[in-house]
Amino acid sequence: MEKSPSAGGGSGRGTDAEESSAVLRFRHNARGSGVSRTGSIRPGGKLVVEYDVARMPSRTTAAGAAVDVVCHVRFSPGGQLYSGSVQGAGAAKQAPFQVLVPANARAVELWFESREPNGTITWDSRYGANYTFTTVATGLPIPEPAVELRPSAIVDPSKIHVVTDSATKASAPIGSLGRQVQTALTIRALIDDPSPDIDAWADIHVFDPSDELIHTGTVILTVRETTSEGALYVWENVIYQGTGGGSGMGVWTRPDTHIVQYRVYCQPRRTVYETQASVFTDAILHEFELPSDQDAGA
Repeated sequence: MEKSPSAGGGSGRGTDAEESSAVLRFRHNARGSGVSRTGSIRPGGKLVVEYDVARMPSRTTAAGAAVDVVCHVRFSPGGQLYSGSVQGAGAAKQAPFQVLVPANARAVELWFESREPNGTITWDSRYGANYTFTTVATGLPIPEPAVELRPSAIVDPSKIHVVTDSATKASAPIGSLGRQVQTALTIRALIDDPSPDIDAWADIHVFDPSDELIHTGTVILTVRETTSEGALYVWENVIYQGTGGGSGMGVWTRPDTHIVQYRVYCQPRRTVYETQASVFTDAILHEFELPSDQDAGA
């Protein structure tokens, strides 16, 4: 599977896995899942877990009683299991838990356990499914199901290729008093044929921090300008509406966006004599990593 060499959305990487680290944050956030990931989880690198103990259900013991919140981390396929407290001391609400990612790790799952003095145990485990994340040796992870190459498409980068692209996330105003997290995608693709009778589009997938597919779609690129080299087709708009709300409209929650993928295509419009026109693509899986909603100002 070929992937865009420039993908990554500005998430810098070191070449030495020993120096790399990823941070998984589990926040108490009534306006979303509160789960986010910074950096990629790399075999041989460090994994840091930050957990806000306020995510746990209400305690059954008296306020001030000694309660411990434990993070459990299990790697596959080796099954290595590590556990450690994320309960902060004193006024601190959390204490980061850090582990070294095994060299053979392909995925990691996490769940959290609250232990109270009276023997009560409560869990934060995504309703028993656990929080699962993919490891990757280099570049960005490619969540599944990735955007597939259309089987009928002809691979020809001379027909269509992406000139520039970007993915961004920001909190935008809605109505007079509300705000909503919006993920936008910009694609500028050059098509060698300046004819107006060309259709261009991109198939997109959007994933949350746990690499769960949360949105799919197809966006239409339109002609922005023509040059001696061909026609510049552009999409520059929002592709996913996230968590939002405001006075008089309530609050609605949606998963954080974390990974955006797309593939581009073009096709001459059929004439009355054709049953089907050829579809062309550059065959690249273009991919971007995005910050959490909170880091994006939500």
